[in-house]
Amino acid sequence: MDFWRDLNPAQRKAVTYDGRQLLVLAGAGSGKTRVLTYRAAWLIAEKNISPECILLLTFTNKAAGEMRQRLRQLLGQLRIKMPGRGIFAGTFHSFAVQILRRDGPKMGVDRNFVIYDENDQKRLLQKILKKFHRNEKEWPVAKLRAQISRLKNNLWEADEFLATAENDYQRQVGEIYRVYQEALAQQKALDFADLLFKTVQLWQNDPPILEKYRRRYRYLLIDEYQDTNKSQYQLTKLLARGQNLTVVGDASQAIYGWRGADYHNLLSLRRDFPEMATVNLEENYRSTANILAAAGAIIAHNHRHPILHLRSQHGPGEKIVLYRAKTEVQEAEFVADRIVSLRRQGWGLNEMAILYRTNAQSRVFEEIFFRRQIPYVLVGGVGFYSRAEVKDILALLRVVYQPDDILAWDRIRDNMGVRRQAKVRQFVADNTPWTKTTGELLETIVTASGYWDKLKRDTVDNRRRRQNIEELFNVSQQYPQLGDFLNNASLVQGEKDVDSQLQESVRLMTIHASKGLEFRAVFLTGLENGIFPDGRSAGDPEKLEEERRLCYVGITRTKERLFLSYAQRRFRFGRRQVNGPSLFLTEIPPYLLAVDDDVDSW
Repeated sequence: MDFWRDLNPAQRKAVTYDGRQLLVLAGAGSGKTRVLTYRAAWLIAEKNISPECILLLTFTNKAAGEMRQRLRQLLGQLRIKMPGRGIFAGTFHSFAVQILRRDGPKMGVDRNFVIYDENDQKRLLQKILKKFHRNEKEWPVAKLRAQISRLKNNLWEADEFLATAENDYQRQVGEIYRVYQEALAQQKALDFADLLFKTVQLWQNDPPILEKYRRRYRYLLIDEYQDTNKSQYQLTKLLARGQNLTVVGDASQAIYGWRGADYHNLLSLRRDFPEMATVNLEENYRSTANILAAAGAIIAHNHRHPILHLRSQHGPGEKIVLYRAKTEVQEAEFVADRIVSLRRQGWGLNEMAILYRTNAQSRVFEEIFFRRQIPYVLVGGVGFYSRAEVKDILALLRVVYQPDDILAWDRIRDNMGVRRQAKVRQFVADNTPWTKTTGELLETIVTASGYWDKLKRDTVDNRRRRQNIEELFNVSQQYPQLGDFLNNASLVQGEKDVDSQLQESVRLMTIHASKGLEFRAVFLTGLENGIFPDGRSAGDPEKLEEERRLCYVGITRTKERLFLSYAQRRFRFGRRQVNGPSLFLTEIPPYLLAVDDDVDSW
C-alpha cells in the first residue's frame, strides 16, 4: 500500500510531524479525521509505538467509533495486526469513567458509581428545591442544572463558589449546589460534569496516579479542540505535560459557547506548550468553490480568532439560491417545491437537509411536508435511551448495580407501583451483579419485577415498548458486564444522531445538530435579524461572532447546492413580526447569489 496516496502535502506534513507537540488547524471538509487516523497509524507503523500507548479523544461516541473503524482498516491495509487492548479511542467522558472506576476510590468516589443524566439531575434538584421551599417558577430546574454544570466545568467547588458569592442569589445557588453534591455522594452517583471535574481533582491531588497515566499514554491525539471547556483543557494539560500531543481544531467551527466550550483553548495551547508547531489544512474536499466563497465572506467579519482560507477541490458549482418569502408558510412551500424538483432529477431525499436556528422553526416544515406527503426525519427527537420504557428497565438494572440509587428507586415506584417495587427490592437482596451477565440479569429482573406483565396487552404502543426492551437484550450482548452496559447507556444518552438506515427522508434539524454531517443540498432557512443572528447577540460582539460561526458551519455542511431563505413576516410569540434580512446575507458578495423571487434587492 502507498501510505501517502490519499494525503495532500499539508496532511502529510501533519501526519509525519516528528516533534513533541502539534496543532492542526483543520477547516471544514479538509480531512481532519483522515489526518488523525493516519497519524495514529504512522506512529504504529513507522515509529513502532505500541497502540496501547496512544490515546485518541473526541466528542461523540459515533465519531470515536468511526475513527476506530478507519484505523482498523488502515492498519489492515498495512498488514499490521492490532495487538493487546489496542488504541483507546473514545470521548473525554468515557475516558474519565475508566479512570474513576479504577482509581476514584482513592478520593472517595465509589467504584460502582452510577451516572446521572440530565433528567436525573433535574429530578434530584426538584427534590432539593422542595427542601429549600423554593418555587420552581422562580427557580427553573433547567437553568439551575446548567449553572451547576457550568461551575463544575470551570472547576469550582460549591464551597469555593460560596466563599466568593457577591449577592444573595449566588449564595443561594451555592447552597443548592452544596446540597446537590451531598445528595449525589449519598446515592453514589456522579453527573456528567463530575466525570471530568473528579478526574482533574484526582490527578491534581495524587501525582503518582497522574504519573501512572502519563507512562501509559505517551501519545495524545485530540479532535475538535475548539469545543473543549476548562475542565477538558486542564485534563489535557495535566496528562500531556512532557508527552507527545496532537490537537486538531478550527475556531471558525466553535459553536458551543453556550454550554461552556471555549475556542480560546486553541490559542492557549501555544502559551502552555511553547514547542507546539502549527499546520493548516485548507484544502476542502466537500463543497464547491461558490459555497466556500460565501462561507469565507461571512466568517471573514470575525476578528477574535484565526480564519482559515479554504480552497475547493471542485469547480465553482451552481450559484447559491436566495429566496425571500412573504411569510414562513411561503418559505416552507418554496423549500418543498425545490425538494420535489431535485427528487425528479434523481436526487435522494436523504441527500437533503433543512437547517434552522431553533427547534420551533420545524413546525411549519413538518405541516407542509405532511400535507404534501414528503417523507422527513426530525433529527433530535426522543433518543432510544430516553424512551420511558428503556429508562424504566435501566432503573431496574441501576438498583441492582447500586442499591443506594434513590432516583432509580423513585422511578420504579412512580412508574411500576409499590407492589412491583417490593418485588424488585427482594430481587436486589437475592442477587449480585457480579455473578451474572448483563443479559441474564436483564432477563430475570424484567420478569421478576412484573414489567412484562405491565405490557401484556397487545396494543401498538405495547408492541413498540416490548421491541425497545428487546433491543436492550441486543445491547447486553456487547456489554456482558453490567457496569460497562450502564456506562454505555449513560454516555450515549443525549447524542443527537441521524440514523443512517432511514433512507429517502429529508432531514430537518437545527444547525447545531448538523455539526459533523454533510449533504448534497442544504436549505438554510429563517435568515432574519432577530432569528439568525438571534436577538440576544445584538450589542454583544462575542455572541454575534458565535452566531456568525454557526452560519459558517451551516453553509459548509453542503456539497453541491445551497438554498438560503427568509420571510418578510413571520408569526412568532403569538403575533406577526416584520423582519429584515439577516446581517449575514448582506455579507455574501452578490455575484455568488441567484435571487429566486421578483422583489428588488435590499
